Amino acid sequence: MITRTPTDAQRSMLERSLRAWEEAHLIEPRQAEAIRAFERSAGDTSSATATAPARRIPVVAEALGYLGGLLGVIGLVLLLTNYWPDMPTSARLALAVGGAVVLTAAGLRVPHRGEMALERLRWFVWLGATACSGLAGGVFVADVVDTTKGTTIVLGGASLVLLHSLVLWWQHERPVQQATCLVAALVTTGTLAATLLDFAAAGLVLWAVAAMMLASGITHLTTYSPLTVFVGAAGTAVGAGMTVDGNRGAGMLFLVLTAGYLLVLAATERPVQCRADRVALTIVGAMATVQSLPQTIAWFAADAAVVTGAVVVAAGIALLAIADRPWVRTPLLLQLAGGAALVGGTAVTGMESVALATVAGLMVAVLLLAMGTLPDRAVMSLFGCLGLLVNVPWAISHWFPGEGRAPLLIAVSGVLIVLIAVWLSHQSGQLRHQFRHQFRHHAH
Repeated sequence: MITRTPTDAQRSMLERSLRAWEEAHLIEPRQAEAIRAFERSAGDTSSATATAPARRIPVVAEALGYLGGLLGVIGLVLLLTNYWPDMPTSARLALAVGGAVVLTAAGLRVPHRGEMALERLRWFVWLGATACSGLAGGVFVADVVDTTKGTTIVLGGASLVLLHSLVLWWQHERPVQQATCLVAALVTTGTLAATLLDFAAAGLVLWAVAAMMLASGITHLTTYSPLTVFVGAAGTAVGAGMTVDGNRGAGMLFLVLTAGYLLVLAATERPVQCRADRVALTIVGAMATVQSLPQTIAWFAADAAVVTGAVVVAAGIALLAIADRPWVRTPLLLQLAGGAALVGGTAVTGMESVALATVAGLMVAVLLLAMGTLPDRAVMSLFGCLGLLVNVPWAISHWFPGEGRAPLLIAVSGVLIVLIAVWLSHQSGQLRHQFRHQFRHHAH
């Protein structure tokens, strides 16, 4: 096989293409640099190297390393379970520090030949070293400093994990060490703040640090930005959740707003420009919303159901209005959230006024069905049908009390289901078009 060295013209054309792709956010700067490095080395690659079979030794070494590491962890756990309470402090520290030093040195001794199997093996070995560092920090605080306070012990372990992971990760593409460093940074921040402040104030401090971490990930100031975005976003959700301890109403509202902001970030064109970052934001935002929104609505609706429902409906209207803006990257996500808010918001008012809830729910359902006939709004039909299924039987139960309402409920519900089926059959083409268009646009 004969390799051909790229000409200057070809390299110039490649450079122009890479710059254009970077400006269009099709590739990240580190990906462009990797392509440049590959093309520079293409001319120096001999035919023997190009045709040489791939080495299998790294894969075998990786598998053996994982197996040995697993056996080592099991043995260590058994050892600690049986003898740890009777060990002197010096022996505990020696075991933890010695494990950290040995495993760090072992990771350094893993040969670096650009093999991903060897890289993953190194990450795994260093993960064990980091765990030993955390153990050493906890032992030092608990036995040497002689404290039984849980937050202080966690602070000692997390601080050493942070320092150790930072040294191993600094300016290198090492996702495992990056993850342990970022998580340890948040744990260290939260526990330190909790020892100095009350729990709710510590949550605000954690939220602020996590928000800065999230911003650094979105602007690609760290390696593998989606991981930084995910950890930072999760940290903001945890920090906001901690504030509930101080003021339940305000804390729950703050958590919902945080979750909503994460979803808005995931849906908008800027500042998030990387698809993987959007996925990370969507996962964390959706999980935080599912955990916080229902209990927040229930909390506020207990004393002011009509006002709470009106606020939720207003939020749904706002989401649908934002979905039409040109800077929104995934309008379908905001439409789904807005439709759910409209249907759920009117239902919430039923805790205080069933009459208002059923009338408003029917009006909103009809409005959503009408919106579903508009271009790129077919998904609203689904929420309109859901609103009818919820509110028509509810309205009959409220406005026509008595034993004779059961046949009426059954008959109306059956007719309603048939009509909804016919409606959806007419809208199926629009629904398929909207979903396909959205996913195709998001993929690009």
